[in-house]
Amino acid sequence: MNKKEEKQKFMELANIVSEAGKLISEVMLSSSPDSTKLDKILALESKGDELKDMLNIHFAKEQNTPYLALDRAKLLRRIDDCLDEFARSARTVREFSEFLPATLMEDGKELLSLIQQASTDLSEAIHVIFNSFKDALELVKQIENARDRALDLGSDLISKKFKEVEDWKTFEATERIVKRIHAIMAILRDTAEVLQLMAYKYVN
Repeated sequence: MNKKEEKQKFMELANIVSEAGKLISEVMLSSSPDSTKLDKILALESKGDELKDMLNIHFAKEQNTPYLALDRAKLLRRIDDCLDEFARSARTVREFSEFLPATLMEDGKELLSLIQQASTDLSEAIHVIFNSFKDALELVKQIENARDRALDLGSDLISKKFKEVEDWKTFEATERIVKRIHAIMAILRDTAEVLQLMAYKYVN
């Protein structure tokens, strides 16, 4: 695999992150999620695994610039973690969605928007890190802000539903889903942090 092919694989992974993030944001708080979208998220995670395996084989053979390969390998692991979390969340939605209150989609619409925006920003940051460290850092900051906002909104949503709902299953399902949203935002931020460190290391 040459450098151009390696870069292309990362671009494909970046696009998968964006697509999976959009899909999970559309089903995450739904009491009747689209099964086709859930299946697509799982399929994207599998496609990401295939690309990861190809790149891991490539990195294992790379000898001339091991420090650069190490940075890209770290990024690859975090991208894989993102896709794993999307898949884990899709499975959680499938298991608990029937117990979610019908109003949750409306109540949590800003949370859903943050998932989609942070996923898109991460995808773009992966694309631009190859050309502009400055632009990548700006996107990383946006992801960090989105993660912080999501933590606050998620906590507020759980508190609100705790006061409203009388059925413990409804509250338990809501809490589990919100925890998955927090986990998604955390891993998106962790992945962005790898890009941040790469940019700081090579900006000069």
